[in-house]
Amino acid sequence: MYTLRGYQDRAVSDCMDYIRGPLNLPVVAVLPTAAGKSLIVNEVAKRVGEKVLIIQPSIELLKQNYKKAEELSCIGMSIYSAGAGEKEFGYLTYVTLGSIKKEAKKFKALGFKTVLIDECHTGVNPSESSMFTKFIKALDPKKVIGFTATPYRLNSTLAGTKLTMLNRVIPGYFKKIIHVTQIKEMIDQGFWSDIRYETYEFDNSGLILNSSGAEFTETSVSQAVQSQGVNNNILMKVLNMQELGYTRILVFTDSVPTAKKFSEHVKNSAYITSNTKPKERERIISEFKSGKIHVLFNYNILATGFDYPELQSVIMGRPTNSLAIFYQIVGRGVRIHPAKKWFHMIDFCGNVERFGRVEEQEIINYENHGWAVFCKGELVTDVYLNGGYSVTKDDIDNKFDSDNTELETEKMWFGKYKGKTLPQIMKANPGYFTFMLNNFDFNTPKMYALKRDIGKLLKSDALK
Repeated sequence: MYTLRGYQDRAVSDCMDYIRGPLNLPVVAVLPTAAGKSLIVNEVAKRVGEKVLIIQPSIELLKQNYKKAEELSCIGMSIYSAGAGEKEFGYLTYVTLGSIKKEAKKFKALGFKTVLIDECHTGVNPSESSMFTKFIKALDPKKVIGFTATPYRLNSTLAGTKLTMLNRVIPGYFKKIIHVTQIKEMIDQGFWSDIRYETYEFDNSGLILNSSGAEFTETSVSQAVQSQGVNNNILMKVLNMQELGYTRILVFTDSVPTAKKFSEHVKNSAYITSNTKPKERERIISEFKSGKIHVLFNYNILATGFDYPELQSVIMGRPTNSLAIFYQIVGRGVRIHPAKKWFHMIDFCGNVERFGRVEEQEIINYENHGWAVFCKGELVTDVYLNGGYSVTKDDIDNKFDSDNTELETEKMWFGKYKGKTLPQIMKANPGYFTFMLNNFDFNTPKMYALKRDIGKLLKSDALK
């Protein structure tokens, strides 16, 4: 038998208020990493009083969360997933979307009216032609709750890329956020491990965004890491940590070859990538958790859903432009455990400087703006990534004039948009302004005034 923590009880209550209430639109509940999301999901499912479908984003997470549900003594559970080797209907049915995409009518006939979606920021594609949309339309559930720690999605356009809250994405599926547990609350109550950051200087100038603007290209990441000797520094750091007695180190590398090469030079270590066969992956992870393997190198595998409270340290050996990836990687080490007093987060690639400390983030429904993510008072969502400007709570409170009528007569006097007014350029290509902020020298009075006006236009765009 278990007792819900205070924030867990509130999360369950908020979910049940929605399920028992008149609102039939799909909603989101936000719970930080280590909040006990699987417990909350299962508690909600138990209280619904009728059949519930629980959609998991992967086989690995399905098995992990199903096992947790068994430990919580949930009854009437089943798994319907080809990848897991089981296809049975139960009171609480755990599924992967790929296995049920053509089974909506069957689930509907069996009386499944409530759907809970784990890691809903990745598992829900709102486009009309997507596997999810086709399934959910055919099932036509009465209540849908998505659960996530990162309730935003990258929104890429020709002008640039922004993080947009799930309830504001167009096209989008989720319409409302019904619960948020703040990271600060978990820290204050002792449910998050103390994080001690160790950061190193990293030159970002060689990093190139991919065509979507969402992430750095693999080539530019590898070149930047190699040119700055990052991997050699990581190797020296790991060897030193082993000498100091560290036995539970997780390293995120810049490539598959790097992960493999590291494992060849570090004793009591192993590596896994997407190419690692499932059984071999399970063996390696099991031996890491048992203590037989002390250092685990990985590339693009264990950022989400890897649950290992005893983990002492995470080393980040790759830069990322994704706040969600950064948050998830740090989140691997924040679970509390009697065997550790604090968690050691080591960043060799400028990610902490780029995003700030995760424990300083807050997700709030800010007056005159709506739901958003802030870090140290600055807006993280709705602004162009790598835009070279910031939007604060004061900016929101002061309500920037989105019309910017005073700028309608000012014309650009150089470059590709020479003769165009700033609002005209903003409407045609906001990405040009973010490019200017990152690449131009604003070292004369006239250029300084231009930078000020560009900032005002970009801030106004963020506050629409």
